[in-house]
Amino acid sequence: MQEVLPGVFLGPLQIAKVNSTLHANKITLLVPVRTKDTARFLSVPNDENGQPWQSFPVDIQYDQIMSWFYRTHLRIQEEVDKGGRVLIYCENGNGLSAAICVALVMDSKLYTPQPLPFFLGLGAYDFRWEYRMAREFVQRKRYSINIPDWARFALEVLSRPDFISC
Repeated sequence: MQEVLPGVFLGPLQIAKVNSTLHANKITLLVPVRTKDTARFLSVPNDENGQPWQSFPVDIQYDQIMSWFYRTHLRIQEEVDKGGRVLIYCENGNGLSAAICVALVMDSKLYTPQPLPFFLGLGAYDFRWEYRMAREFVQRKRYSINIPDWARFALEVLSRPDFISC
């Protein structure tokens, strides 16, 4: 488990299942990033009391990851602003969860997000960091990331300066 941004960690499912590690890192929110194929085993784990951890599941259907970037950014920002800490994870912590982390890094240097016009779709968002720079930043924290091509393409589109005119 690596800290990608202050209060935001990236890791695999195995870490999310270990309560002692989550408590030691003061994790307050779990963000499982899953597809319909991985949803059955990427469930939210229970704490010592048998209660599920507080979570914000990102359920990607039919390779539609773009609409999740903004919603996830808002929820994670809300948790971090409250003083919480977030673990973003997928099966191995290198694929879709890394894509979400790259999207967060692409906009991490802004003070206020700049929403795009509503007609561009739910969660349309003006990202500021170029994709390759953000990916390299995350890869320095977690060397083994391997973002799927379809998610990489969505991130590249969002980082284009002419995205509004596309």
